[in-house]
Amino acid sequence: MHSTVDPAWGETWPVYRREGDIVFLKFYKSFDPDDYATLIETNYLDRGATCHPVIILKLSSGGTHAIITTVSAYGSNGHNHLPPWEQPRHIRKCPEDFRSFEGSARVSSSHRLLYLEDGMGMPKPNASWVYIRSLWTVPVSVFAVLDDAPQELRLTQASLEDLLRHMEERCGPRLRECRDRLESGGEATPSSGAPLDNRYSGN
Repeated sequence: MHSTVDPAWGETWPVYRREGDIVFLKFYKSFDPDDYATLIETNYLDRGATCHPVIILKLSSGGTHAIITTVSAYGSNGHNHLPPWEQPRHIRKCPEDFRSFEGSARVSSSHRLLYLEDGMGMPKPNASWVYIRSLWTVPVSVFAVLDDAPQELRLTQASLEDLLRHMEERCGPRLRECRDRLESGGEATPSSGAPLDNRYSGN
Protein backbone atom coordinates (compact mmCIF):
# COMPACT_ATOMS: atom_id res chain seq x y z
CA MET A 1 0.00 0.00 0.00
CA HIS A 2 1.44 3.38 -0.99
CA SER A 3 0.65 6.97 -0.13
CA THR A 4 0.18 9.58 -2.85
CA VAL A 5 1.21 12.41 -0.52
CA ASP A 6 4.43 13.48 1.17
CA PRO A 7 4.89 10.87 3.94
CA ALA A 8 6.15 13.61 6.28
CA TRP A 9 2.54 14.78 6.38
CA GLY A 10 1.13 11.35 5.95
CA GLU A 11 -1.87 9.59 4.53
CA THR A 12 -3.84 8.23 7.47
CA TRP A 13 -3.23 4.54 8.10
CA PRO A 14 -6.18 2.23 7.37
CA VAL A 15 -8.50 1.27 10.20
CA TYR A 16 -7.27 -2.32 10.25
CA ARG A 17 -4.07 -2.59 12.30
CA ARG A 18 -2.35 -5.35 14.21
CA GLU A 19 0.13 -5.46 17.06
CA GLY A 20 3.56 -5.88 15.52
CA ASP A 21 2.76 -3.67 12.51
CA ILE A 22 5.42 -1.14 11.52
CA VAL A 23 3.84 2.14 10.48
CA PHE A 24 4.94 5.74 9.98
CA LEU A 25 4.68 8.34 12.75
CA LYS A 26 3.66 11.55 11.02
CA PHE A 27 5.60 14.80 11.32
CA TYR A 28 4.46 16.56 14.48
CA LYS A 29 3.48 19.72 12.60
CA SER A 30 0.85 17.68 10.75
CA PHE A 31 -0.84 16.41 13.92
CA ASP A 32 -4.39 17.62 14.40
CA PRO A 33 -4.77 20.31 17.12
CA ASP A 34 -5.91 17.90 19.84
CA ASP A 35 -3.08 15.44 19.22
CA TYR A 36 -0.55 18.27 19.04
CA ALA A 37 -1.74 19.69 22.34
CA THR A 38 -1.74 16.30 24.08
CA LEU A 39 1.54 14.95 22.72
CA ILE A 40 3.76 17.88 21.72
CA GLU A 41 2.77 20.86 23.85
CA THR A 42 3.03 18.70 26.97
CA ASN A 43 6.50 17.49 25.88
CA TYR A 44 5.29 13.90 26.26
CA LEU A 45 6.32 12.84 22.74
CA ASP A 46 9.70 13.98 21.48
CA ARG A 47 9.51 15.92 18.23
CA GLY A 48 12.55 13.99 16.96
CA ALA A 49 10.64 10.72 17.17
CA THR A 50 8.19 11.88 14.53
CA CYS A 51 8.83 11.20 10.83
CA HIS A 52 10.12 7.73 11.73
CA PRO A 53 8.85 4.18 11.44
CA VAL A 54 7.35 2.87 14.67
CA ILE A 55 6.39 -0.58 15.90
CA ILE A 56 2.89 -1.01 17.30
CA LEU A 57 3.64 -2.92 20.50
CA LYS A 58 0.14 -2.94 21.96
CA LEU A 59 -3.26 -1.68 20.81
CA SER A 60 -6.04 -0.49 23.09
CA SER A 61 -9.17 -2.63 23.21
CA GLY A 62 -11.00 -0.14 21.00
CA GLY A 63 -8.08 0.26 18.60
CA THR A 64 -7.88 4.01 19.20
CA HIS A 65 -4.46 4.16 20.88
CA ALA A 66 -1.21 2.22 20.73
CA ILE A 67 2.04 1.79 22.60
CA ILE A 68 4.88 2.42 20.15
CA THR A 69 8.65 2.36 19.88
CA THR A 70 10.70 3.94 17.11
CA VAL A 71 12.88 2.28 14.49
CA SER A 72 15.84 4.36 13.35
CA ALA A 73 18.99 4.18 11.26
CA TYR A 74 20.69 6.58 13.69
CA GLY A 75 22.39 8.49 10.91
CA SER A 76 23.69 5.41 9.13
CA ASN A 77 23.47 5.29 5.35
CA GLY A 78 24.50 3.15 2.42
CA HIS A 79 28.20 3.79 3.07
CA ASN A 80 28.15 3.86 6.85
CA HIS A 81 26.40 1.25 8.94
CA LEU A 82 27.94 2.36 12.25
CA PRO A 83 25.57 1.20 14.99
CA PRO A 84 24.33 3.77 17.51
CA TRP A 85 26.23 2.37 20.50
CA GLU A 86 29.49 3.10 18.64
CA GLN A 87 28.53 6.71 17.89
CA PRO A 88 29.76 9.48 20.24
CA ARG A 89 26.33 11.09 20.58
CA HIS A 90 24.88 7.88 22.04
CA ILE A 91 27.83 6.97 24.25
CA ARG A 92 25.81 7.47 27.45
CA LYS A 93 23.17 4.96 26.41
CA CYS A 94 23.60 1.39 27.57
CA PRO A 95 24.38 -0.80 24.54
CA GLU A 96 22.12 -3.52 25.96
CA ASP A 97 19.15 -1.19 25.44
CA PHE A 98 19.46 -1.41 21.66
CA ARG A 99 17.83 -4.12 19.57
CA SER A 100 18.77 -4.90 15.99
CA PHE A 101 16.74 -6.04 13.02
CA GLU A 102 17.99 -8.91 10.89
CA GLY A 103 20.84 -7.61 8.72
CA SER A 104 21.90 -4.86 11.14
CA ALA A 105 24.83 -5.01 13.55
CA ARG A 106 23.99 -6.09 17.09
CA VAL A 107 25.68 -5.56 20.43
CA SER A 108 26.06 -9.23 21.28
CA SER A 109 24.31 -12.55 20.99
CA SER A 110 22.59 -12.01 24.34
CA HIS A 111 19.47 -10.82 22.52
CA ARG A 112 17.98 -12.25 19.36
CA LEU A 113 17.70 -10.29 16.16
CA LEU A 114 14.28 -8.87 15.34
CA TYR A 115 12.62 -10.55 12.36
CA LEU A 116 9.84 -9.52 10.03
CA GLU A 117 7.26 -11.93 8.73
CA ASP A 118 8.26 -14.00 5.70
CA GLY A 119 9.02 -12.04 2.55
CA MET A 120 9.21 -8.67 4.27
CA GLY A 121 12.28 -6.43 4.48
CA MET A 122 13.16 -3.18 6.21
CA PRO A 123 13.75 -0.15 3.95
CA LYS A 124 17.26 0.11 5.49
CA PRO A 125 18.14 -3.57 5.94
CA ASN A 126 21.66 -2.90 7.28
CA ALA A 127 20.75 -0.01 9.57
CA SER A 128 17.56 -0.58 11.56
CA TRP A 129 17.68 -0.40 15.35
CA VAL A 130 15.28 0.02 18.26
CA TYR A 131 16.19 1.86 21.48
CA ILE A 132 13.92 0.08 23.91
CA ARG A 133 13.52 3.05 26.28
CA SER A 134 11.87 5.10 23.53
CA LEU A 135 8.28 4.22 24.44
CA TRP A 136 5.08 6.23 24.15
CA THR A 137 1.32 5.79 24.01
CA VAL A 138 -0.24 7.70 21.13
CA PRO A 139 -3.57 7.88 19.28
CA VAL A 140 -3.62 5.96 16.00
CA SER A 141 -4.59 9.20 14.23
CA VAL A 142 -0.89 10.13 14.18
CA PHE A 143 0.00 7.08 12.06
CA ALA A 144 0.51 7.13 8.32
CA VAL A 145 1.51 4.72 5.57
CA LEU A 146 5.20 3.75 5.64
CA ASP A 147 5.73 4.73 2.04
CA ASP A 148 9.38 3.77 1.52
CA ALA A 149 8.60 0.08 2.11
CA PRO A 150 7.31 -1.98 -0.84
CA GLN A 151 4.68 -3.63 1.36
CA GLU A 152 3.16 -3.47 4.82
CA LEU A 153 5.68 -4.58 7.44
CA ARG A 154 5.09 -6.62 10.57
CA LEU A 155 7.29 -8.21 13.23
CA THR A 156 6.97 -11.92 13.74
CA GLN A 157 4.99 -12.79 16.85
CA ALA A 158 8.11 -14.34 18.40
CA SER A 159 10.13 -11.14 17.86
CA LEU A 160 7.33 -8.97 19.22
CA GLU A 161 7.05 -11.07 22.38
CA ASP A 162 10.84 -11.15 22.81
CA LEU A 163 11.07 -7.37 22.43
CA LEU A 164 8.34 -6.82 25.02
CA ARG A 165 10.08 -9.17 27.45
CA HIS A 166 13.30 -7.21 27.04
CA MET A 167 11.45 -3.93 27.67
CA GLU A 168 9.81 -5.37 30.77
CA GLU A 169 13.22 -6.39 32.11
CA ARG A 170 15.09 -3.18 31.30
CA CYS A 171 12.46 -0.45 31.55
CA GLY A 172 9.44 -2.03 33.21
CA PRO A 173 8.20 1.17 34.94
CA ARG A 174 8.14 3.05 31.64
CA LEU A 175 6.30 0.22 29.90
CA ARG A 176 3.75 0.06 32.72
CA GLU A 177 3.25 3.82 32.50
CA CYS A 178 2.50 3.42 28.80
CA ARG A 179 0.05 0.62 29.57
CA ASP A 180 -1.70 2.85 32.11
CA ARG A 181 -2.07 5.53 29.46
CA LEU A 182 -3.36 2.95 27.01
CA GLU A 183 -6.07 1.83 29.41
CA SER A 184 -7.06 5.42 30.16
CA GLY A 185 -7.42 6.41 26.50
CA GLY A 186 -4.08 8.18 26.22
CA GLU A 187 -4.42 10.30 29.35
CA ALA A 188 -1.73 10.44 32.02
CA THR A 189 -2.74 8.66 35.21
CA PRO A 190 -1.82 9.49 38.83
CA SER A 191 0.05 6.19 39.14
CA SER A 192 2.14 6.78 36.04
CA GLY A 193 5.00 8.48 37.85
CA ALA A 194 7.69 10.64 36.30
CA PRO A 195 8.90 9.90 32.76
CA LEU A 196 12.02 7.76 32.62
CA ASP A 197 14.86 7.82 30.12
CA ASN A 198 12.80 7.75 26.97
CA ARG A 199 14.30 10.83 25.36
CA TYR A 200 14.60 10.18 21.64
CA SER A 201 17.88 11.09 20.00
CA GLY A 202 17.83 9.02 16.85
CA ASN A 203 18.09 10.21 13.31
